[in-house]
Amino acid sequence: MNSLGIAIDGGRYVRIDSKVGDFSRQVRLRTVEASQTSAVIQFCRFNRSGIRIIKEHRIENLKPNLEEPTEFRLNLERRSFAVWEVQIVSPGDQSDTLVLRTGVGIWPLLIPALLVLGLLLWFLSSTWDSVSGMTETVTSSSDQLEVDSMPKDNASPGERETAISKNNDDSESSEGTEPLQLSLPKPLTVYFQPDSAELSGNARSELQVFAMDLLPGSQIVIEGHVAPFGSEGGRKALSKMRADAVAAYILSLRPEFTELESRGYGADRPATRNPDRQDLNRRVVVSIKDSE
Repeated sequence: MNSLGIAIDGGRYVRIDSKVGDFSRQVRLRTVEASQTSAVIQFCRFNRSGIRIIKEHRIENLKPNLEEPTEFRLNLERRSFAVWEVQIVSPGDQSDTLVLRTGVGIWPLLIPALLVLGLLLWFLSSTWDSVSGMTETVTSSSDQLEVDSMPKDNASPGERETAISKNNDDSESSEGTEPLQLSLPKPLTVYFQPDSAELSGNARSELQVFAMDLLPGSQIVIEGHVAPFGSEGGRKALSKMRADAVAAYILSLRPEFTELESRGYGADRPATRNPDRQDLNRRVVVSIKDSE
């Protein structure tokens, strides 16, 4: 059963494991700094494939307190297998209510699954017919080439000797050909929105292409980075969350790659120091470690 995780300003996640019908759970969260005028509360889903951000809720116009961080109270109740109701109580007893979905039921998946199965069967049938036709064509062409390359019965002795010599040379040339060397996929960089560890549609498409090119036994290294804003602890946590989100998505595409190196470097390794191009620092770099 999926669990719900809660964090504030990119900090450490508090994990909630409640069942349907349990009493409401209460969580207290504090901002990173005492003088903050806004905060971002992040909700994520824990499952076998890793951590995935499902929603970020920004709270503005906080009254800064110079002595201690601002505290929020969250009341959480699981309404169904995939639905949570969250009440966020801010200082002054102001509250917001959110409805979060951490999964889907079985019935909504049944029709798409049947459609996918039907398309798969149709694709396999079409592919088999195409392969069979190509095999017959290649076999016929090979037979014709072999007949054409052999010396004819009515050829002169010189022509027969030349044809036999050419066939021998072609055979030796084929035997001496070196096997093709498969190259490793180039490092891939995907980018994120500010204060977010959620993969965009473009990032998912690029990761799908990258995952399909992975060779068995590849050692995947995933490095997360952020722009130089906020506290050092928050930057480290957000960069690790971004790397974990990429790792979880690759595992969902290629479950056989169970050993992934996921690292969060915070803002220690910027791609640029230009204050107008900080979007280039909100990134995750995926590369393949050379085994040699």
